[in-house]
Amino acid sequence: YGPHQDADPFKPRVPALIHHFVAYKNQDHGAWLRGGDVWLDDCQFADNGIGLTLASGGTFPDDDGSRQQVINSLFVGESENRGMPVPDNRIWGPGGSDHSGRTLPRGV
Repeated sequence: YGPHQDADPFKPRVPALIHHFVAYKNQDHGAWLRGGDVWLDDCQFADNGIGLTLASGGTFPDDDGSRQQVINSLFVGESENRGMPVPDNRIWGPGGSDHSGRTLPRGV
């Protein structure tokens, strides 16, 4: 995705702006973004397997000079919300610094 001013590919690039995005308890990635100018502002990521992955478009020279940035955002590895154990729950296991039981983003 490579947005331009007025959606005109002959005009300068503009960033894709993502505001107030929340990724919570996703089993794999909270967000996975590839290439171009992507700016995340005031976003929250918590209890995800992998909070955020920013990848290059890998299309030189198209992504030459592109920039990805994260500002005013919060990342929480493991929150106080431990979840509930249920029978045959494969995503329950030790977590946190005290290794107490909690739901995990990925099964054990």
